[in-house]
Amino acid sequence: MKSAGSASKLLTDEAKNFEKLFADVKEGADKLEKILHKAESKKNPEAHAEFLGEAGEKALEELRQAVDAAEELTAHEYWPMAKYQELLTAL
Repeated sequence: MKSAGSASKLLTDEAKNFEKLFADVKEGADKLEKILHKAESKKNPEAHAEFLGEAGEKALEELRQAVDAAEELTAHEYWPMAKYQELLTAL
């Protein structure tokens, strides 16, 4: 923000908020990817399902929270996916 010529604390705080949201989404997606790879190593279908039901559900919930927060702060024209409300009303 300083290099852009803005000394606004509010804008700096908002930029930091976006950076944290981006980091949370990236971290959540990476974590979910690792869990999916780990699940593939489980040859027993019950163990595979149980692992995904526990670790996968938790990872998805964490990622979902980060994505929901980012979606709320991102203008519609810059959000590349269907918004959650659009998915609910698309039927």
